[in-house]
Amino acid sequence: MTNPIKRMIINHRKLKTPPCSTCAKCIETISGIRCKAPKYCDRKNRLNCTNITTALLENVRGTRFCEYEEREDGERQDD
Repeated sequence: MTNPIKRMIINHRKLKTPPCSTCAKCIETISGIRCKAPKYCDRKNRLNCTNITTALLENVRGTRFCEYEEREDGERQDD
């Protein structure tokens, strides 16, 4: 269970960050919308000995691993 103070910080970050659909690292896959945050994926791979390339939005959004980048006008969501 997450510490209540950490949960408060994460919720505050979620309110300050623009929606994931406008982020360049957000991609649409068959299983839904995913995030390609390299910090989160690298950490998850090291800790669990896995090889993931995308993560669920709710695991990344609002955490210290969320690196929001504005999507270019010509970029598609499913790149």
